[in-house]
Amino acid sequence: MSTDYWPIMGLGINMEPRPTREMRRSSEGVYHVDIPGGPVIDLAKIASEFPGVDIKAPEWADIIAFLSDKAPEGYNFDWSTTGNACNGEFMLYWPAYPWEFKLKDLVLTENSVRQVLADLLEPYLAEGRTREWLEDEIDFINTYGCG
Repeated sequence: MSTDYWPIMGLGINMEPRPTREMRRSSEGVYHVDIPGGPVIDLAKIASEFPGVDIKAPEWADIIAFLSDKAPEGYNFDWSTTGNACNGEFMLYWPAYPWEFKLKDLVLTENSVRQVLADLLEPYLAEGRTREWLEDEIDFINTYGCG
């Protein structure tokens, strides 16, 4: 029996956050934030536009592909899971290797990627979630998956 591990790195958001305490960075330094967990998006809102979504057992790869298809050209978001590590399901803008860059990749900024991701998710936010909360949650992801 063997276990595979894979890196998960990019700018994005955990679509299924669990209650946790995380370190965050700011211009003033590093600080801790208590993350309450709970859904980021309301799956019923997604299901109204994307038939076939199983609200009780969502297929995040399909949901994130649906959302990514709504992004402007050049903003390629994708899905990654942590598998057996049980740390979440992520919607990410993946970094590319320099030899894979296209001209449109070179004009994207961190802020533009954050804004597009927030624009994609805002219409589907779960009850109690706000745009301001969403913008705070979009950050650099650096974790791993295993399975």
